[in-house]
Amino acid sequence: MKMIIGRPRLRSYVEGLHLFDFIARISPGSRVAAMTGHATPELERELIARGASIVLRKSVDMPLVFAVLRNHGR
Repeated sequence: MKMIIGRPRLRSYVEGLHLFDFIARISPGSRVAAMTGHATPELERELIARGASIVLRKSVDMPLVFAVLRNHGR
């Protein structure tokens, strides 16, 4: 199983959300982690609805990111 980390804000949140839709369409078996520094509860719900299995805050330390990849990528 693949694990993909995506950023919900590229040039805009709309563009970033389309990225999650695209990933779900072309790689439905992949697990997706969203990494953002500006997540509101509404954005987190939207990311989960569009296929993110977890939302990480950008201030997260890298050992935690690696742990998430190991545990969620299975």
